[in-house]
Amino acid sequence: MPEFSTTIWAILGVVAFAGVLSALHLIACLTRNETSLHDLKRRVAVLQWEVAERVKDQREREMFIDEAMDGGAHSPAPAPKAKPAASHGGGH
Repeated sequence: MPEFSTTIWAILGVVAFAGVLSALHLIACLTRNETSLHDLKRRVAVLQWEVAERVKDQREREMFIDEAMDGGAHSPAPAPKAKPAASHGGGH
């Protein structure tokens, strides 16, 4: 088996280091994307809950105004879903 010179070993070392660095960079990018996706999903859940609360409040105000004007002829509006539980663990 032929022996490699120091230059060849240095080049192989640099290539191996670049490969490891590329793999670590890929893992970091994937982790960052997954974290961002999780945070966005949580934000969407909170915003959906806030919108449902605003709709509920608006319906209650409209119902109060309708009752005041019509003497209570309208039925109450259905209630929105409950607030989503905040997840504090890993996963999605």
